[in-house]
Amino acid sequence: MKNYLVFSCLVLLLTACSKNNNNNPGVANYNDASGTFINFTSIQWYFGNDNNFMTLHVKMAGSTNSDRMTITTIGDGLQTDVNIELQPDHIFSMDVPVVFTANGATPGSFDISTGVTAYKGNDKLIATLKSGKVNY
Repeated sequence: MKNYLVFSCLVLLLTACSKNNNNNPGVANYNDASGTFINFTSIQWYFGNDNNFMTLHVKMAGSTNSDRMTITTIGDGLQTDVNIELQPDHIFSMDVPVVFTANGATPGSFDISTGVTAYKGNDKLIATLKSGKVNY
C-alpha cells in the first residue's frame, strides 16, 4: 500500500508540472478552402553561433498534402526561398537556418517570423511561423 501511495504521488507530481517555452509552440495546423494543409507536429527555434555567423534556426516536423513546400530565409538582407524535402508520404523534418548575419549582432531579444509555403497544383498556402521572444 505504501508503494502504491508513493507511486500515485509521483505520477500526480509529474503530471502537475508543466514547462512554458515560447520557443517551442509545438503543434500548429494550417489549411485553406481548397483543402491544402500543413500540420506541424514540432516547431522549435534556437540560436547557433559558429564564431563567424549568428544564426536563428527553426527545426520543424510534420505532414502536408502539398506537392512542394518552401521556407523563406533571410541572410544579411538577402531573402531566399529554400525547398523543404518531402518524404513520399508527404512527411517532412528539417532544421533550417532562417536568419543569419555576420557575427557582431547585438545581444538581446528577437521576435522573428518566416513563411512556409505549400504548393498543391495551382493552390498556394502560406503558413506564418513566429519565434516568440528568443534571447541571444
